Amino acid sequence: MGSIEAVWFGFFSPEEVRKQSFVNITYPSLLDSVD
Repeated sequence: MGSIEAVWFGFFSPEEVRKQSFVNITYPSLLDSVD
C-alpha cells in the first residue's frame, strides 16, 4: 500500500470560486446512473 506524501487544503475566495466553476453539464442524462 502506498503512502501519502503530501496533503494540501486551501480556501478559495468567492472570486476564485467563480473562476473555478466553469464546468458545464451538457448531457445531464449521463449523470442519472451515477447514484
